[in-house]
Amino acid sequence: MISVVSVAISFIMTSAIIGGVVVGILAAILLVMFIVYRMRKKDEGSYALDEPKQPPHYSYAYQKAPTKEFYA
Repeated sequence: MISVVSVAISFIMTSAIIGGVVVGILAAILLVMFIVYRMRKKDEGSYALDEPKQPPHYSYAYQKAPTKEFYA
């Protein structure tokens, strides 16, 4: 004969397993959504669309140092 305690423990274990699976699936979905968000955001970096017009170069004029910007 099955006791009430063993039925309750079985029910609690089954509920815990189902709850763990649901939480795991939700965490996996959130992780995938975050990865997709970061991949899309990476393509929206700051960069110049048009090349700046260069003034005539004079040997005595101030020359701005060339810079290269990197965006994460």
